[in-house]
Amino acid sequence: MAHRAQAVISNMEFVQFHPTALADEGLPIKPKKTRENAFLITEAVRGDGGILYNLGMERFMPLYDERAELAPRDVVARGIDDQLKKRNENYVLLDINHKNKEKILSHFPNIASECLKCGLDITRQPIPVVPAAHYMCGGVRAGLQGETNVRGLYVAGEVACTGLHGANRLASNSLLEALVFARRAVKPSIHHLKSSKLDHSASVLQIAGPDRLHQMHLGVKQWMTY
Repeated sequence: MAHRAQAVISNMEFVQFHPTALADEGLPIKPKKTRENAFLITEAVRGDGGILYNLGMERFMPLYDERAELAPRDVVARGIDDQLKKRNENYVLLDINHKNKEKILSHFPNIASECLKCGLDITRQPIPVVPAAHYMCGGVRAGLQGETNVRGLYVAGEVACTGLHGANRLASNSLLEALVFARRAVKPSIHHLKSSKLDHSASVLQIAGPDRLHQMHLGVKQWMTY
């Protein structure tokens, strides 16, 4: 939508991959329905000592980086991808079962529960994982207040390209994107709305119809107050 309005779009070639999404193909019991979104196996599993193996049970990350499984997510994702292509396999294995069972269950209860639904006990069996597209680093080019080159158009969050991430997103930047820049974008957009002489009701009526107009005005008022 922003592109059609001639807003500048930047860095769309930079897509961050999460290195370890649950690979349903490798589960003992396949899910009955295809997942709408990948189930991500947190990087904390590797941080807590999880080890990556190919299906030949060969540990491979030391071949790609001296930090092995603790390398940045883009390095790990590329290492896994290289293994999959070289070996013609569809997933690798993330093993944490050498750790204490109680600690695994207390640290990763959601992962343990989701895997158990599919017949996999992560305290005894490795987790099948594969990289998954996770975050678009690029988007609509934004200034320090979320402003774009299109007057009156402000952006924040995943749609925006603020330059905070560079080519490789840092997970902690989510707070900056979702909170700091969202707050910065809201203030000038409210000012613009109040100072604008355009008849906004015409466009709202065209999109929503008269029956929804009152509800939308109430919703916008509440959001602006919040």
